[in-house]
Amino acid sequence: VRESLNLDLIKKVAQLIATSKNVYFYGLGTSGYTAELAMFTLFRMGKESSAFTDSHAMNMRSSFMKNTDLVIILSDSGNSTDLIKPIATAKANDATTVLITSRINSILPSYADITIYTSGKDNIYSSIYRFESNLIQIYTLKIIFAEYERSNKDYILDSVNKSISSVTDLNNISSNKK
Repeated sequence: VRESLNLDLIKKVAQLIATSKNVYFYGLGTSGYTAELAMFTLFRMGKESSAFTDSHAMNMRSSFMKNTDLVIILSDSGNSTDLIKPIATAKANDATTVLITSRINSILPSYADITIYTSGKDNIYSSIYRFESNLIQIYTLKIIFAEYERSNKDYILDSVNKSISSVTDLNNISSNKK
């Protein structure tokens, strides 16, 4: 997979993450699970992020976007028509849009500012392929996040430590028990 990715685009998306005020992940179906995982990963790194897995919520969120926002759209097929309006609305509000898909000949790339193509198989009916597709999306995001982390080490290290402490440190909790 790594060999098939455009590393210049990976670096560009990592830079967009660093300079954007908010990062939003959009995904439908199984890509929605990947969007949520990406949101938690980036949030843990200290970056404001949200995930949307419902097209109506995506439309509403996109209508309030600004030029400081970044939308990363996950669509294995690249043909989910429910994603067209949220992408177009985000762009109309000057947000930057990045699509991650495995299909070169699909409709969504024409709507996104940047498209990262992953390797994938053409058998859209195989349930095993769907699982593989999600793993490829996750790995692609891992590479993007690793590049983002490489460029922002100190900030991210502090954020990760705060994130870990927030769920593990019980020393700062006051108790009302007597």
